[in-house]
Amino acid sequence: MNEQEWFESIYGEHADYLFRLGRHLLGSGADEGTLYDLMQEAFMDAWVKRAQLMEHPNIGGWLTLSIKNRAQAYQRKTNRRGMRHAFSLDEEEARPVAAGEMTPEQEALLQDRVAALSDLLGEENARLFLAYAVEGYTARELGRKWGLSEDCVWMRISRMKKKLVAHPEIFYAVLAMTLGLR
Repeated sequence: MNEQEWFESIYGEHADYLFRLGRHLLGSGADEGTLYDLMQEAFMDAWVKRAQLMEHPNIGGWLTLSIKNRAQAYQRKTNRRGMRHAFSLDEEEARPVAAGEMTPEQEALLQDRVAALSDLLGEENARLFLAYAVEGYTARELGRKWGLSEDCVWMRISRMKKKLVAHPEIFYAVLAMTLGLR
């Protein structure tokens, strides 16, 4: 059997199963285009690795793991975007308060909440979190600016979010006052 015939046979034999598996892994509401993309990527990998896979004793198992890994990576990416959106100011109507728009009492309360955030997270982490959540910097930008890897920034943001879950009043007060939502 030549490479083309081998590929056509595994595609015909496994395509429907991989699509159903992808739908199961991503949920019934998953976009069909995304499912086809994940499936196509798995088959593209199989084509690239065809020299080894033509001798593989369980190509169906290999394809199953490939689609499973791709679906999990897609979910992680989607979840990160969702969490970043929840902790960022991507909404168009959100705007930082211009200098001088706060009353002295509001300014003092904001400084008090920022100090509480610094006490909870540490001063450096609080600055990092505010740059991410309020100023809208990406993890990559913050990594470059602070001399950290992008993964390190994500890990720190993740840990800070976990701490803030127990103290949401601190973060929401800082966020509301920064946005002018008094």
